[in-house]
Amino acid sequence: MTTVSYTVEEALQNVDLLEEMPLPDEQPNIEPMPASLTYSVNFDTRFEDRRAYVLGSARYIEEAEMHAAMQKMLEQGEKYAVMLYTWRSCSRAIPAVKANEQPNRTEIYEKTVEVLEPEIKKLHAFYHFTQQAVDEFMKQVSTLCHVNKKNDFVSEAYLLTLGRFMNMFAVLDALKNIKASVKNDYSAYRRAGQFLKRFQDQQGKALSLFLASHDQITQELKKKLRQVQNYEDLMLDIINICMIYYEEKRYLVPEDKHMLLKVIGFGLNILDNPDGSLGKKEKEQMSIYKMESKKKIDLKKIDKIFKELQGMDRQKISYIRKMSDFKENESKWTCTQKTSTVQELPQYSLPYQLKIIKQQHIKFISKLSLVSNRAVVAGPPAGSGTGFQGNVYILTKRSVNPSEANADTNHKEKDANSKEHYDLALEGLKLLSRWTATVMEVYSWKLVNPCDTEAQGNKSCPKDAEDYERATRYNYNSEEKFALVEIIGMIKGLQVLMSRLEQLFRPSICHHVYAAIQNFVQKDMREPLRAAAKKKRMKLKIIITSIMSTCADYKNGEAPKDDPAFTGAKDPKQGYTVHVHRRSVGPSSTQLYYARLMAEALFKGTEERAELEKKLKVKQEVFDKIENFVKKSVFYAKMLRFNETLTECCDLSQLWFREYYLELTMGKRIQFPIEMSLPWILTDHVLESRNPGMMEFVLQPLDLYSDSGHFALTKFRKQFLYDEIEAEVNLCFDQFVFKISEQIFDHYKCRAAAMILDMQFQLEANRKHHPRGNRYETLLQQRHIQILGRSIDLCRLITQRVTQYLQQSIAYAIDKFESTNLTGIIELDHMIELLSEYLHLDPFNNILHEANQSVNAMGRITGHVIWELNYDFLPNFNYNNSTERFVKSEMLFSEETKLKREKAPKTEYILAYGSKELNRDFDMILSPYSGFIGRDHFKSIVKLLGYSGIAWTVKECVLETCKSLIQNTIHLYLQNFKRVFPDSIRTPKLDYGTAGVFQFYQNHLRDFLSYQEKSAAIHYFREVGNALVFVMMLERALNQEEMYDMLQSAPFRRQLPKFHLKADENYQQKYKLMERKYENLDVVSLSQKYGTTDIHRAAEDGDIVSGERLCCGLSLFGYMLRQMKSYLSDPIWRGEGGPPNGVMYIDKCAEFQRIWSGVQWFMCLREGQGTKTAEDMFGDGPQFCALAIINLLGQENRFNAFDFCNHFVKVATRDKEDRKQAVERVEQYNMNEFLQRIVRIQKLNTSISNLLSRFHSSSAEDNATVQNFAPPTHKNYQNI
Repeated sequence: MTTVSYTVEEALQNVDLLEEMPLPDEQPNIEPMPASLTYSVNFDTRFEDRRAYVLGSARYIEEAEMHAAMQKMLEQGEKYAVMLYTWRSCSRAIPAVKANEQPNRTEIYEKTVEVLEPEIKKLHAFYHFTQQAVDEFMKQVSTLCHVNKKNDFVSEAYLLTLGRFMNMFAVLDALKNIKASVKNDYSAYRRAGQFLKRFQDQQGKALSLFLASHDQITQELKKKLRQVQNYEDLMLDIINICMIYYEEKRYLVPEDKHMLLKVIGFGLNILDNPDGSLGKKEKEQMSIYKMESKKKIDLKKIDKIFKELQGMDRQKISYIRKMSDFKENESKWTCTQKTSTVQELPQYSLPYQLKIIKQQHIKFISKLSLVSNRAVVAGPPAGSGTGFQGNVYILTKRSVNPSEANADTNHKEKDANSKEHYDLALEGLKLLSRWTATVMEVYSWKLVNPCDTEAQGNKSCPKDAEDYERATRYNYNSEEKFALVEIIGMIKGLQVLMSRLEQLFRPSICHHVYAAIQNFVQKDMREPLRAAAKKKRMKLKIIITSIMSTCADYKNGEAPKDDPAFTGAKDPKQGYTVHVHRRSVGPSSTQLYYARLMAEALFKGTEERAELEKKLKVKQEVFDKIENFVKKSVFYAKMLRFNETLTECCDLSQLWFREYYLELTMGKRIQFPIEMSLPWILTDHVLESRNPGMMEFVLQPLDLYSDSGHFALTKFRKQFLYDEIEAEVNLCFDQFVFKISEQIFDHYKCRAAAMILDMQFQLEANRKHHPRGNRYETLLQQRHIQILGRSIDLCRLITQRVTQYLQQSIAYAIDKFESTNLTGIIELDHMIELLSEYLHLDPFNNILHEANQSVNAMGRITGHVIWELNYDFLPNFNYNNSTERFVKSEMLFSEETKLKREKAPKTEYILAYGSKELNRDFDMILSPYSGFIGRDHFKSIVKLLGYSGIAWTVKECVLETCKSLIQNTIHLYLQNFKRVFPDSIRTPKLDYGTAGVFQFYQNHLRDFLSYQEKSAAIHYFREVGNALVFVMMLERALNQEEMYDMLQSAPFRRQLPKFHLKADENYQQKYKLMERKYENLDVVSLSQKYGTTDIHRAAEDGDIVSGERLCCGLSLFGYMLRQMKSYLSDPIWRGEGGPPNGVMYIDKCAEFQRIWSGVQWFMCLREGQGTKTAEDMFGDGPQFCALAIINLLGQENRFNAFDFCNHFVKVATRDKEDRKQAVERVEQYNMNEFLQRIVRIQKLNTSISNLLSRFHSSSAEDNATVQNFAPPTHKNYQNI
């Protein structure tokens, strides 16, 4: 065995090729971003490396340490907020003590304490945390408001952190206020503890008072703030910085936006201090309106901001209403006016917002596509042939050190591209954040403004609707639901596009952030550094050098010694070039914090800025660069965590969480049903509306469950919430698959029905049944959608459901066929043809066999056909040879009322033809086929029964019925006929005339004509005749089907079509050309040439099966005639004892043909005009039976020679005058009609005889048994 060795380099190259190998997936992308596995790059060091940087001023390190401590406390506060929000009452599940004398009272209380104690410990910890948080906040406020530090610089980050503390207090207070279950659980625990004497009164009272008092944290904070002198200035700074950030949109995620608004409202409430504060004159009330007059705050701007939230967030506006002097200044606050209609508040109108968002979406998608296409054309990023690696620019697969000029050009090009990608990514995140915030604000407005009930005039909402139901289920009209689904779809769709471009955005973001910081540190700060060094301002120089030492990434790891800026000297005349190389890596969170903090101090710090402006004469341009850096760098931290920020910007998980409304039910509901769940409401609305434009958005609302599940696990960290979400998803997705499968089946069923509906009928009836396209094809191609991290093959699930519908539809068609007679075979054939032609799922024959139960048995269709043949078709139908149709007889010998057919199934339009209108039209088209059974019915029987079904029907039903009738019933009646027949009837002479011959036969047959059971006997002849015609027409239909098959298979079986030969063409040459043309279609030769032995053998077997068909010589009708002949072995059919003359019977009524001649005479008679004829009662079936028996017995010639009716016609046609006398003499019967009936029967007999002769020739049998007889001897010579 040979071995192939590869070097490590070659092996790695081969592995790299695997990444470039395309894995085509033609699935249309209509699903949200898959999230089975989430990851994020975290640059946040949590200030653990704060002492790693050498800074000139200790206050920056101290501020970083305070910032780190406050950040930890904020995280702890978030955990307690989650605890309160997700708190579910435990005391409701504990049995209550109903009486003091209850024997197990102590046991119940002990169990109560045991169950609630872990939860109560959390409440104690929460109480202590609030005290610690308030103390920590007061510590920071006291430090910043100290008289000695009044003019010190306070950074924006510091103020925003204090703002986050205020936001935490507001959230914790609000959650504590609304959670009655927390108070109930603590009351139950306290009651049980007091009974068991295990409760510490001091701690218990404090916690009880804390939980019972509303806004306790806020009141405690206000109380302590009164002891701090000039705290209002710090509050104003916090409010103003929040307003600046909100107005300039210096936030990236919706959570930050709402935090800024809450801090503004909460800060105003904190400033409302009617008792004044330390340092103020006694009873001097602190008023924000006085502060406005001093231009410390702009209340009009705040009112304008809050007016945008009018009707949506009552909590923020309630802070204003709670102020002590609100009533005196109510006119200044337009945001507090009651406005609850969408017309007055267009920002809460989803259709209005949709127009704006759609325009923004189209513009941004165009930009995104342009950048994406450029990236594809330009090629892959670094490491794949082009791009930066360290300070070397890779142009090709070989590393080339470019010249400085080329390097500088490449730096600028790369910086420009990175900035473009950074700006595009930032714009996309801001758009997503804005759209998500819009959706959440509209949702909040709907929750705050539920719809009216029926009692209040809204008929669509019932009286007993729950609060949450009024806020979700009945609070959105159809247009709003569509708009919400479309907005969610645009959010999720853009999220998918941006996540796919992460490999383009992430390196560009890191590169741009790195370049911006390095350019700022190494280039923009040179002039301030030069001025500080020149003027020997050590404080400023230390700050600037600290910024550089913290963030500068010098070429050799240290600052250039030849840079004149460090010494305060001017640059040389030829200039000084600062070489700033590039890396695609971002700074740590501590580096970024320090850089922003010290840069902000340079242009916001009072001392620093005054020194730079007045003493160092630094130009305004430098301050603009510093300010620009500080403003733009506010997004760097979020942008470096691109994945995580993208997820936060698109997080719509709060559309599912409803803990507040569960709290309002007071334990009556454990969870709300899916009909009240907004994700399912939107999904169900899209399905029910069947709007083609919205069908591709149907998966987007389901992704809200993924958002909720992700939030429950990563933010709330509550398993029970995720379990509830998972349970609802299981239920909703089952409903979704059920509904979409039903719609898809109904849609394509209607389309198929409309396609096979007769076009002429549609035009004449003005029908338009073709359903409009509904884009189901896109859904059917979804093979790996993800919900809650699970990959689901939606196509397979829909296929399973549609297959079930297909089986039910076939079963419905068969049930309907079983409830009707054999005429329903046409409708059954139409239904099954409809399904098999247009729904390509599992092999249709497999589904049909399963529904027909014909896998191991004859099947329901065959069984019903056999049942109908036995009990209705053969005994009750009359055959008309002229029309070749069977019709129901007016005289029923087998009572139809006694036939116990299956009950007709309930009409289900979706299982029949798809819709009520299509069912009606097909009923109109198929109704004419219900009155008879003809060629079309037999074609359907052949198609549906197949070879096996036909074999079952002919062998087990038709032949057995014929055998039983011939050998038993008809045999018995034949014996009775012979008893009432005269022993012989000679042929009357022509001289008797028409009337004489008629009376002659009438007199000889008077006993037979008076026999009461002759009609019953003819009925059984009809049954056998119907069976013969049934098999004959079955064979015709089968031959036609087989001929179609053979013509279609001819090119594949070396059977060349006939070709036209011109006069100057050679037949052999033309034939060889045809052979070459069709040689690639010859299955047998191709399998022999290219296939295996098994394949070739299978091809040969298939060729034999295709060629040896019934239409190639085998005859089903001939087989039946041969079987019938075997049933005629009894001597009664041929005459017992043989003819006296040894040749044949002439006058003696011994043979069957002689008996049938009398029966035929009776069948031609009719007494009066009102009586039924034999054709009306029996049709042409008796003639088929009798003529077949006569033909099989070889009595055809004798029947034609000695038949009574034939002889009577000959006599009647010889003399017309004699016929007129006969009409006058025979008054009981109409001779003309009698003769016409005989002529009709003679023609029928001739037609039947000609037909039978093709399958069985009686003359040939007679020739085979020829006997030679001597001529007759005259009586005079007999004794000689």
